[in-house]
Formats: sequence, C-alpha cells, structure tokens
Amino acid sequence: MLIAGTDGTLFHFSDSNPHNVGGFTYDVSLPDYIEDRNGNKIVVTDYMTQTGANRGVFNYTDILGRAVLSSSGFGASGNTISVVLPANLDSQGLIF
Repeated sequence: MLIAGTDGTLFHFSDSNPHNVGGFTYDVSLPDYIEDRNGNKIVVTDYMTQTGANRGVFNYTDILGRAVLSSSGFGASGNTISVVLPANLDSQGLIF
C-alpha cells in the first residue's frame, strides 16, 4: 500500500504485522520506506516483523546507510531510542 501526504511524501507499506498484546491481536505495521518529493528515502527495518519477537525494535536508515532513528525496544528497563540530528542542528529546544 502506498500512502501519499499532501506535501508529496510517500509512505510504503508491504503488509501488516500481527501483534498479540494482552490477549488481543492487532494488525499494525511500520512503513517499509518513506520517500520525500525530492526522492530522498528512509528505509525502515522492523525487527518485530522479521523475528516475531523484539517488540519495539526498529531502525530508520537513510540511503547512505546512516542510522537516523533507532529503538532497542519499549517498556523494559534499559531500552533506548536514538535520534541522529543533522550536523547543522543541535538538541537545544528539543524535548525528550
């Protein structure tokens, strides 16, 4: 499935990934990739989809192979979410 935003950004979804949480099954999915109107692409790897475990473990990577956003999981002590800021931007003013 391809979803287009009003600004021309494309979100590509190949399929849903059933998640069983608390006895309920939800069909959810991260996109396979996100592409802006200039052709810049971010590839999304959802490790839950690939292994059936590792809930909340994913990476967003640009076309040069640089990690942009990554998560080691949700809910457990020690899990981290990493955001890489462009070199010309610092973290001042961002709230985490």
